Amino acid sequence: MQLKIAILTHNALEYTERCLASVARETPVSHRVFILDNASTDGTADWLRTRAGADWNVELSQINLGVPGGRNWLLRSILPELAGDDLVVFLDNDVEVHEHWYETFVKLFATRPRAGIAGAMGHPIIVHSDHRELLPSPSFGPASVDVVSGFCFWTRPKTARAVGFFDERLGRFWHEDDDYCVRAVNLGYEVFAIPNTPITHYGHKSGVAEAGIAADCSLENQRYLAGKWRQMGCVDAEGRIIHRGFESDGQGLKIVAYILSCPEREVIRRQTIENLQASDCPCAPSVEIDQTTFERRQERQVQTARRLLQRAITEVSESDYILFLEDDLQFNRHLLHNLESWHPIKSAKPGEHFFGSLYNPNVRALTRSPERAFLVADPETVFGSQAFVLSPATARYIVAHWEEVIGMQDMKMSRLAARVCPIYYHVPSLVQHIGYASVWGGHYHWASDFSDDWRA
Repeated sequence: MQLKIAILTHNALEYTERCLASVARETPVSHRVFILDNASTDGTADWLRTRAGADWNVELSQINLGVPGGRNWLLRSILPELAGDDLVVFLDNDVEVHEHWYETFVKLFATRPRAGIAGAMGHPIIVHSDHRELLPSPSFGPASVDVVSGFCFWTRPKTARAVGFFDERLGRFWHEDDDYCVRAVNLGYEVFAIPNTPITHYGHKSGVAEAGIAADCSLENQRYLAGKWRQMGCVDAEGRIIHRGFESDGQGLKIVAYILSCPEREVIRRQTIENLQASDCPCAPSVEIDQTTFERRQERQVQTARRLLQRAITEVSESDYILFLEDDLQFNRHLLHNLESWHPIKSAKPGEHFFGSLYNPNVRALTRSPERAFLVADPETVFGSQAFVLSPATARYIVAHWEEVIGMQDMKMSRLAARVCPIYYHVPSLVQHIGYASVWGGHYHWASDFSDDWRA
């Protein structure tokens, strides 16, 4: 287990120095600090630049991205290297931590499987028509709440990947922490406050949000969130946040996305992640980067794909679906809705074999069912691993028999899956291949039936 400590800075160098010194002094467990400077003008960026090293990952932005944008930047840096038992800790740079500050949080996540988010201060809330009301904060903890404050904000990898990124429509700052918590609760996770955590928060010294926007931004964001949460179905008739069990109604579809990529394709990979986040699919994808040393590029891609599947098997639950993606894609904006409505997935049961593709570069169909939005493909004609959806059971089978099929990962995965289940293709395609220059030597192909706005 390692703590991934994420810190935004914007001026207030004195507090940043104090914060980072306290983290180094009071955190004897394995940890790594990720810092993004949000266009400081007081020498903070220069100070950080001289101290970057193995334990400090320092990045500098030339513009103030605000809290949502800055934390999303940090998440994109952290998510690819998260192990299943790691924990992500967002700290404001005007926080000073003290002895044993992390211990109760680590114990909470180790003993409560449904704990998704925790913080040093939290509240139940009532959502009115145009604002949210904070109810009294608990005096003892850990205590279940609706939201926790962002100055000390913990989450586990599975929750971060499921909830996705902070909502950048909230502007520079204010209530992005509330929204992240409500979205986690809506997915079945629990949020806990741990009062009396041994930390000191000096309060709004960081300057990430520029002076003069605070009050107006808070009211505007509360109006926006009150409408958003009701539209999501998160609020009951009395204005209280609805806490859902993971399997309370059996209807929710859990997608865990993984992207196959290599270091040379960072720009297009980031665009693909942004394209996915622009759809209705809330998951933040994990990225599997080629780190192999094979001479042939094709072999490097194949082995990285296998490693991606091996990783996914250890991280997903039996009722989840793995979304295997390449790194140069566009997405239908109703992606999750269409998957939830797709007959082959609705008919599948947890633990069963399932394999499908959301991208069709013109494979041969054995059977078609246009009224149910699918065809069953001839597995010997399948090519292109742009967007496969598969169950954990099928992923395990594919990994176990990987060497039995010769070829690239699209051939291996489809031919092996065909031994245990049909190969479904969504009609129309919900994913399109952008066609960025291949590092691995593949040829460009595309889906002629792709639709970015088709909705079941």
